[in-house]
Amino acid sequence: MKRMIEFADKNNLDTCWPTTRPNHGKYNPVERCWGILENHWSATLLNTPEVTLEWAKTMTWKGLNPVVKLLKTTYQKGVKMSKKSI
Repeated sequence: MKRMIEFADKNNLDTCWPTTRPNHGKYNPVERCWGILENHWSATLLNTPEVTLEWAKTMTWKGLNPVVKLLKTTYQKGVKMSKKSI
């Protein structure tokens, strides 16, 4: 970046630098997947678990449909994995 700025200054060039952070959604696979889901659902109102589950079942990736089920398990807060299990 420093060398590009020096080059632009030396050659009297106007520059416009992007402000995208390294952790921006564009680089995050989960965020990219979420964007595809939003496009697929096409502004459908996902106002019940049943509607959400049915829409999720219609997704495909490489010709495969996901396995979708509603989990009603309540998980404890603050539970951490041991280093051995990682």
